[in-house]
Amino acid sequence: MKKLEVLVHVSTAYSNTHSIFIEEKVYPSTIPLSEVDHLIKEQPDEERTKMIIGDEPNAYTFSKKLGEALLAEKHGHVPVIIIRPSIVTASLSEPIPGWIDNWNGATGLIGTISKGILRVLPGNGRNVLDLIPVDYVGNLTIVAATKKILPPSVNVYACATSTEKPLTLKDLLNLTTISSKRNKFNELPFPDVYFTNYKFLLVFLSAVLQTSPLTLADALLRISGKDPKYRKILRRIEQVRDVLEVFTTNSWKFSTMNNYCLFSSLSPSDQKTFPFSPSLINWSEYIPIYFDGMVKYLFKKNPVSSALS
Repeated sequence: MKKLEVLVHVSTAYSNTHSIFIEEKVYPSTIPLSEVDHLIKEQPDEERTKMIIGDEPNAYTFSKKLGEALLAEKHGHVPVIIIRPSIVTASLSEPIPGWIDNWNGATGLIGTISKGILRVLPGNGRNVLDLIPVDYVGNLTIVAATKKILPPSVNVYACATSTEKPLTLKDLLNLTTISSKRNKFNELPFPDVYFTNYKFLLVFLSAVLQTSPLTLADALLRISGKDPKYRKILRRIEQVRDVLEVFTTNSWKFSTMNNYCLFSSLSPSDQKTFPFSPSLINWSEYIPIYFDGMVKYLFKKNPVSSALS
């Protein structure tokens, strides 16, 4: 590909979780890259996988870190840009406000908590959950690709909010509760969430506050001639909760200095056309858009007094 001017690679802000503060640079791989092919061919089981990934939270973040290191080592004459989004959520404005097409990341948790199904989370309400609208990620990717860099370079841009506009789990859930009440969204009474860092309390509270009430709710559905559904939903979302536990029980700060410098280099008109600076986000305005987008595009219902109008 002789005319390739730049390679833009989308990674994740969580490709390096070994430190509380993550800079916009490529960190060295925890294993020699020459061993990667050998490790893949071995098809390791779960125990062997844990040995390979070491202190990394899971195989996903481990593979992202390997991908970055591989690009930095093998890119040759092609300039490389790495985009690191945090937890990608519904659009703020493009293609339309609140657009979302999947339950990934925080959306499944927010939806089931608001329904009154999920009531217990591992972690602390003061922990920061780093969300970023999907159109901000797209805009940063487009603009970064237009900036000429020297062939030896690997430029890294974080697309994250924890440093400039941190949002705690507690604040997120308070904002979603307001939108939930406006939409009369809950199916079960008194939706709320409790946090704990203790495994035994997580199991106990889940049994008391989730499993038992939902078993009763399913029994009432059967009596009324309807199909039970709540325990099935709970089993699925508890799997998601367990996967996301590392993100609700920890807080990181991602440097966005390169992001800031890139955005500052744009003209005012380009800044308006391609917003991607985390400093522009107002959570009190965005979370209702996110919530109403979830209601409209995932639940296929019309939001009440919609933030999308």
